[in-house]
Amino acid sequence: MRPQHEVLRALGTARVRHVLVGIAGANCWALDGSLVASHNAHEIVVEPTVEALTATWLTLRELGFTLREGTARIPDPIPARYAAEVVAGLRSTSAYRMRDRTLVELHTTIPGYTFDELWREHRVFRAGDVELHVARLRHILSSMHQRDRGFDHLAVATWSQGMHDLFVPDPAIALILAEHRRRHGIVREPAPD
Repeated sequence: MRPQHEVLRALGTARVRHVLVGIAGANCWALDGSLVASHNAHEIVVEPTVEALTATWLTLRELGFTLREGTARIPDPIPARYAAEVVAGLRSTSAYRMRDRTLVELHTTIPGYTFDELWREHRVFRAGDVELHVARLRHILSSMHQRDRGFDHLAVATWSQGMHDLFVPDPAIALILAEHRRRHGIVREPAPD
């Protein structure tokens, strides 16, 4: 099982409401491989409650992740007020697992959207028996566009080009596809006058 799916399954088992965002979330919406980007981090927006964030941290610790806020390790055991401070400050934390070099970025919000807005319009994808709760593509790309990170800009550019190609296809490819549809009776030719 992919590490990302392992994390999302564990959060589902812990009954933590969460939404996959970032490049991993955008990849779920890809129509083909040309829109899939590779990145070693998985971004998850967790319901902004002390209970949800604490459950997420404990779940990740059980999976062998080290928890951090910035460069500082989150103490073990987690101090009672720490989760409340992170939630109140809308701060992000991360979890890293050395054995498979998996990085999980945990947010309680993303630029432009609250958790409730993301949850209300999210969609569920399936990867085998794992449910992936994924934010809408427009939310993911809009949020990525507002950040000043190179890989976010690359993902937005990739999707922009992919959408352009989808709606304004290469004329040579359009002719090939039209001929294929005509030859196989997929589209009827207009009747002669």
